[in-house]
Amino acid sequence: MGAVAQTVPTKTIIYGNQLFNGSGDHSSRELFYGIINPAQNTGITAAGTNAATAYQLPAGEHYGLGTVASGTGVKLHNASALPGPRCVIDNNGANACLVYPTSGTINGAASYSLAAAAIKMLVCVDYAADKWKVL
Repeated sequence: MGAVAQTVPTKTIIYGNQLFNGSGDHSSRELFYGIINPAQNTGITAAGTNAATAYQLPAGEHYGLGTVASGTGVKLHNASALPGPRCVIDNNGANACLVYPTSGTINGAASYSLAAAAIKMLVCVDYAADKWKVL
């Protein structure tokens, strides 16, 4: 008896402006063995020198920073307004970028310094307190 090739059915879920492809769904928003292709906000220019004057990121999950002057930063979108409890920031700028939460903390601090040429995922671990962790 010869080997039989198995095929895995592919499922696609469109949620807002995001496309999720995977082999099986657990719920309407999560796929096992899937690839997440979120819409990207690119070419962002960091601004300001503190949380009040930093560039406010638009709603979304993936941000590509294009220009980061020394000492400038971005402010996360309100965690309760995000489509998911996470976001990815890709710093393509020449300098480190300060990342600020709306009102809470990132890794227990008032801001997080994202190195130049670095990409990090931030996960909201407490919506009510706007607490984030960096992976």
